[in-house]
Amino acid sequence: MLGDKSTYLVLTPFFPSENSFVGSYIFDQVKEIQNQTNYNIVIVKVVSFFSKEKDYLYQGFTVNIFKIFDFPFFVFPGIFNKINTNRFKSFILNRNIENISISHAHVCYPCSYLQKVLEGKKIIQHHGLDVIQLLNGRSCLIRLIQRKFIIKNSIKQLNESDLNIGVSKRVLDELNLFNDYVPKDEIVLYNGVDTSKFFPISTKINNQFVIGCVANFWEIKDQISL
Repeated sequence: MLGDKSTYLVLTPFFPSENSFVGSYIFDQVKEIQNQTNYNIVIVKVVSFFSKEKDYLYQGFTVNIFKIFDFPFFVFPGIFNKINTNRFKSFILNRNIENISISHAHVCYPCSYLQKVLEGKKIIQHHGLDVIQLLNGRSCLIRLIQRKFIIKNSIKQLNESDLNIGVSKRVLDELNLFNDYVPKDEIVLYNGVDTSKFFPISTKINNQFVIGCVANFWEIKDQISL
């Protein structure tokens, strides 16, 4: 039981573990929320039904694993949404997660879809330029067929959210290209950097410049863009 303390529920497909750094920026954000508020913070990591992940503890946070039904590679994402939301409602009750004041979902699908059954303020944070994941599916044909399906369902979820967050203005600009996207509120919240983890060094070693790069290496995050 969580008592009378308000709960800040984080729904995310990414969160680090002892064996993986993926989602470390979300962990940093959660730590800062913990430092600045008095919320009881609950982490729910959303994974595929076929995942072998189990609940785990990471630096003081219990990471609750919720598995969703889906076609492989998120083909027609949300087609089993009614089943998944009903299961998620039971999951919340069974874990005694109470007094949810705020739910903070990362990435549109699947996390924002699950917020439908939750009380309190709803936040959805977007991390990439394929904001509603139109590139799901391995073939161009599948992407073309499911495009209208994804846009209709995902924009509906985002319009029902109390706040849409983009990690850059460019991310929100991509969302605003959709005519039916009418957010209640939106802000830009850049991913922060803990400067205490960096130390001044010479940028020249053996007459060669050393360049630090914080990003994933895909086409939209190439060296020129950085």
